[in-house]
Amino acid sequence: MNSTSEVSGGDGAFCHIDQDNSNYQITSYVYNSYYRSTNGGGSFSQILNVAGRGRFINPTDYDNDANTLYASGNADEYIRVAGITGTVAAAAVPVSLGGGKISSVIASPNTANRIYVGTEKGTVYR
Repeated sequence: MNSTSEVSGGDGAFCHIDQDNSNYQITSYVYNSYYRSTNGGGSFSQILNVAGRGRFINPTDYDNDANTLYASGNADEYIRVAGITGTVAAAAVPVSLGGGKISSVIASPNTANRIYVGTEKGTVYR
């Protein structure tokens, strides 16, 4: 194994590599703190830091077709980070999840801009 560099902290959070263009890579630190590389992992810069929102090791998934990262937020919301391959725009999106927080998020591999979320209360939403 070659030597590596720590990019965004050492707690083992989610990371993603764009499947259409591997120059774009995303790492995360605790809660909603994200870093992006535009040069295949050569360097990273922070694109979002929303401390205290979401979970400590915050579930995320990346929509390769829409170039959008989806993450857990507070109760009844998710975080959408669009423009990963261009100008980044982040927003907290309110949704009705019965007062629960997202515990799992999956971007549809078949339909851009569609996600499925599971909540801490055991309910799944589309």
